[in-house]
Formats: sequence, structure tokens, C-alpha cells
Amino acid sequence: MDLKSPGSFGAYLRVLKLQKYGDPSHDDEWSSLPSDMKGWILGVDYAIGKDIQWTTLYGHQKLNISGTDTSMDKDSTRKLIRTRLDFHF
Repeated sequence: MDLKSPGSFGAYLRVLKLQKYGDPSHDDEWSSLPSDMKGWILGVDYAIGKDIQWTTLYGHQKLNISGTDTSMDKDSTRKLIRTRLDFHF
């Protein structure tokens, strides 16, 4: 995606498996990558105007894959939808 070219876009797919103490290098500004999970995230970035970026993602995850968190069932399902608009100056 080129922020100087309205209409340009990019798409990505992340397939993840993070163990109980896994850390995605702090690449988790939206709380979309908890530890002890496996799943995938599909995202799209779109330049809706010059220096205006729209980002949307959908994720499907299984949480507590180790079964050690007693506050939820093992392999609990989490579906995640996030969207945001960024203005770049």
C-alpha cells in the first residue's frame, strides 16, 4: 500500500501458534496476539486518501491451548474484528 496513492491496498495473512509464555515481539497494539493461542489473522490496509490509511483485520483463534488457564476452557474460541483509521502527517 502506498499512502501517496489513494486506492492502493495491501493484504496479509498471519498464521500463529504462541506457547504459554510466547511473545510476538511486542507487535500487538490491538491485543490481537495473546499468549497460549493458535490461529490466524487476515488483514487489509487501504489508502482512502493521500496519507489516510484504513486498516481492518479478522482473526480466528483458539485460546488456552496448554489447558493451564483455569479461568477458561481449553481451546476456547475467540473471533476478533478490528478496524481503524490513521492519518499520517
